[in-house]
Amino acid sequence: MAMTDEKRPTLTVVHPDSVSGGPRNDQQEAGAAQVMDALAAAGRLTQCQRTVMDDVDSKDGHAPLSDQEVGDIIRVVKSFLEAQDELPRRDQVTGAQIARATGEAASTVSAVLNNVYPQGRRDGHRKRNEVLRKLDKFVATEKARRASPKRSGFAWIGVAKDIRTVADTCVYLETIGAAFAPAGVGKTITLTALLDEIPGSLLITIDDGTHSPTTFLRELGNRLKAYSGSRDRQASRRAICAALTNSKRLIMVDEAHLASVATLNCIRQIHDTTGCPVLLVGLPSLPKMLLQGRGDDSRGATLYSRVGIIRDLTERCRAGGDPGEPLYSIEDIKKVFARSQLRIAADANEWLVDLANMPDAGGLRACTNAVRLAIRIAETAIPPVAAITAALLTQASRLLHGIEGAKVISTRIKQRRAVGA
Repeated sequence: MAMTDEKRPTLTVVHPDSVSGGPRNDQQEAGAAQVMDALAAAGRLTQCQRTVMDDVDSKDGHAPLSDQEVGDIIRVVKSFLEAQDELPRRDQVTGAQIARATGEAASTVSAVLNNVYPQGRRDGHRKRNEVLRKLDKFVATEKARRASPKRSGFAWIGVAKDIRTVADTCVYLETIGAAFAPAGVGKTITLTALLDEIPGSLLITIDDGTHSPTTFLRELGNRLKAYSGSRDRQASRRAICAALTNSKRLIMVDEAHLASVATLNCIRQIHDTTGCPVLLVGLPSLPKMLLQGRGDDSRGATLYSRVGIIRDLTERCRAGGDPGEPLYSIEDIKKVFARSQLRIAADANEWLVDLANMPDAGGLRACTNAVRLAIRIAETAIPPVAAITAALLTQASRLLHGIEGAKVISTRIKQRRAVGA
């Protein structure tokens, strides 16, 4: 249900001439409370989708549901699920995902939606009502999420092309490769795209659950459906190697800088046994781990000797003098945001180029967040805003990073332009 203008939260949209003449404008002079109020107003648009229970008199979250309310909720949820057939498979919500999101067993959700939940049991009606209210809220939230501004599209530009080049080299040389760069330049989204580009490739992300050899082997084995179920690390590795030998499948490891040296050595052993190429991707601390022990007899020396290619993805920024070639050009930015819900003005593209080329300020990820929030701000404006401008992005930056944080970004943008970056 769309919000009426009377109920729509609004934000003051800053116009270009209010920022170009100097540092003063409404949002910059506003106190922290007003800034948070503005951010909350933009966020409330995600709640425009109403639940069934918003439209009935039963506001008490513990009040029994009438037969009419039960029927209405079941009908809305089923209609939502049926409408998913028109969506790409990756965007569809499964029963298992609904169960996880609501904290209920999948069998319970199914029984409630089919109106066969055993109400004769103790507290049966109460449990059914509780699940229905959760489903009602879940559907409204999911509809709002789908209606919100989408993330930027993926394009093979800048760092993405460099990562693909390193991956292709790993496959060609049948070696271990490493690529590293600061956060926010698009490493993870590129690896995900490579899954479709390189048939048979695998992607494992190192986190608290996969940083040790045992947990890494379990995750990789599960992906290959080759996990032995044994706690014996050697048995697990043998099962994985049997599934990978002569397959030449590329194993990509994201956040590799979080892996222990023992885990990296385990990956090296899998490469040695199977001949599968490996691509390690992470933050700039990754090469320090790979260089650990170089020149001695440790496991690190053995690992380093297997690394056939290692690339600093930001090296181009320093090549040929200061500041060197930018990570992203204005043509790159236009490709990334080509499918934006609002037209992006020329000055906004320039602003985004400046921010994208500052990885330590969030890089491409910060650009995506600023554009999405700018679209949300534009939607609150009466009359609607026709295009995203640099002023609108600056306003979004203040809401995201605070007044002082936005000032730092603005100052750095001016410095980049002053040296002709």
